[in-house]
Order: sequence, then C-alpha cells, then structure tokens
Amino acid sequence: MTHSCAGVAPLITADETAPPPKLRFAPLYYLDEAFKIMTWDDVAVRRASRDNNSLLYGFLILAIGTAIPFGFLVQKSFQLGYPVPWSLMAPRYAQTLAYTLAWIILQVGLSHQLAKLFFDAKGSYLGVMRACMLGQLFRCLIIVPVGVARSWDSAESPS
Repeated sequence: MTHSCAGVAPLITADETAPPPKLRFAPLYYLDEAFKIMTWDDVAVRRASRDNNSLLYGFLILAIGTAIPFGFLVQKSFQLGYPVPWSLMAPRYAQTLAYTLAWIILQVGLSHQLAKLFFDAKGSYLGVMRACMLGQLFRCLIIVPVGVARSWDSAESPS
C-alpha cells in the first residue's frame, strides 16, 4: 500500500508502523475503521492493510451486507402473509455470499496485477484485500434508500 511518486512523502504516524495486532475481539474498533475507510481516510486504509484482523472483520461486514436484502425479502413476505421459503433462503444466501466473495477476489486481483504492470506498484495483494474487505461497509448503505422509501410509503398511506 505504498507508492513511490515524485511528490511529497506522506507523514507516517507511529500507529501505522506498529506491528499488526493479534486476533482479537474488537468489533466496534473495526466498524470505526471500516467507516473511516469508507470516508477515504488514507491512514485507516494503510493501518487496515497491515492488520491481520481486517480480513476477518471485513468478511463479517460483507456477510451482514449480503444478508440485508434477504432480510427485506423476509420482512415483505411476513407483511404480505406469505410463507417464507427457508429451504431456499439459506442456500441462496450462501451462494450469493460465495459469488460476491469470488467477484471481490477476482476484481482486487486484477486491479492489483494491473497496478503492478502499469504503475510499478509495490503493495501486496493481501494488504489490498484487507483494506478492501473492511471497505465493504458501503454495502450496508442499501438501508438508506429502502428506509426512506418505506417511510414515504407509511406517510402516504392512510391510517
């Protein structure tokens, strides 16, 4: 995750150069890091690229983000009084999660190889993948338009 351009070198803080922490349970810390990555915080990206835990927490964020549309589907089925096809939901969720993960791995891999080929990039694939996985928090933003649309529907419908 470093670059070698002719510009001014970025200021490196002590926490960026610290060794990565051991596997630990700190979901709020990694949620905060994911939010910082989503807001283009360079320090958070570099810190996540060196942190072994970022891959695991990024996968959990991806799993939650992938489950959100399924949750909306279940909620709509309950509202309409339809039975929820649980026998289809679990395999479809697993399939969607696997395809999403495979797509991310291929996308980041291709981007990484093109950056090495054309721009002489020096970063590691795993470092890029760690930061990218934590950056998957944007998938949870699907709640915003759906929530706004549902609030409009409830405001317009007569009680």
